Amino acid sequence: MRAPFTTASNVFNTANSMGRLTLNMLLSFAQFEREVTAERIRDKIAASKAKGMWMGGIVPLGYEAFGRTLTIVEEHAALIRDLFRVYSRIGNVRLLKEQLNDDGVKVPERFLPRPGARWAASRSPADRSTRSSPTRFTSA
Repeated sequence: MRAPFTTASNVFNTANSMGRLTLNMLLSFAQFEREVTAERIRDKIAASKAKGMWMGGIVPLGYEAFGRTLTIVEEHAALIRDLFRVYSRIGNVRLLKEQLNDDGVKVPERFLPRPGARWAASRSPADRSTRSSPTRFTSA
């Protein structure tokens, strides 16, 4: 028995049952393909993270990106320890920022990966006082 091959550019007559069946089968295969692709992408990202690979985004304060890995910036390590020590004592990001400003502490400014990221990062209250980059410094 031979079945004719129908392309996606052909018109389906959904007024009859055969046209509806054909259309529904094609839609089911398309949805299946989307789901399989999404699963593969999720699995690949999970495997990369399990290997310790950095998957992109804003580089965290105290780290520098080299390819798919993050390395600690040793000259920022003491600053990071102080920030966490003071934050654990104060327990409030706004008060931490005020204390850093009062003490004149300079926090490295981070490079942002895309033009709109600076706007998005500036909307995050937890991120406002900790933008940094290993090379440029601004007052906190």
